[in-house]
Amino acid sequence: MRSCCGAVAELSFASRTQKGDRYVTASDQIYGNKDDVELTRKIRERLMNDPTLSTYAENITVVTLKNTVTLKGMVKTFLETQKIVKIVDELTNSAINNELTYYR
Repeated sequence: MRSCCGAVAELSFASRTQKGDRYVTASDQIYGNKDDVELTRKIRERLMNDPTLSTYAENITVVTLKNTVTLKGMVKTFLETQKIVKIVDELTNSAINNELTYYR
């Protein structure tokens, strides 16, 4: 597990995704179309209703823009990251940008 300050710095850095000349953040979700917003809602619902996922996993950031789903945040294990990506993959044919990190 990383130190408090290291984890905060890493989360801060991981909370941005470079898209062209700028970074995409969760607040950019408002620029998504109706389908993007609906897909994000479905993903969040599945994550929240899966009893095998940790609270960390339930609180990741999910952003869908232009048919690309970006997953950001920290989860407990590598296996949890795989499970989250599998859930997203089951819900969509969109590209998945997995930026999840986990405790080692």
